[in-house]
Amino acid sequence: MDKRIVIPAVLIIIIIAITGFGFASGLFSSQGGESGGPAGGSKVVLQGEGSTFIYPQIQAWSEEIRKTYPWMTINYNPTGSGAGQSAFIKGVVDFAGSDTPLPLEVWASLEGNVIQMPVIIGMLAIVYNIPG
Repeated sequence: MDKRIVIPAVLIIIIIAITGFGFASGLFSSQGGESGGPAGGSKVVLQGEGSTFIYPQIQAWSEEIRKTYPWMTINYNPTGSGAGQSAFIKGVVDFAGSDTPLPLEVWASLEGNVIQMPVIIGMLAIVYNIPG
């Protein structure tokens, strides 16, 4: 896999880990487990849900990240953007993939505890059948 693709994925996972539960809660430590993993040598499992469009890319990134960080597992359930946003807002998952950003009023209500960033770009093709 091209390292230019893996870098954004690693950046996303690091941001999730730091802002969601990482250094702030003491989960990660420079004195941690294998390969700089979590303190105590435990495993880290990140749960994600949402966009079906991004699912193949998340799977590819997850596999590459697992090769470098064997103590980290990323589970992603492609339930659709709306379901992913809802699960994230309810605190059921650590991250959500969505085809659209959170509505401004929802994002503001989360009091700055959410980082939204584009991670993949897709193209839309409109196909039309003209008789004759």
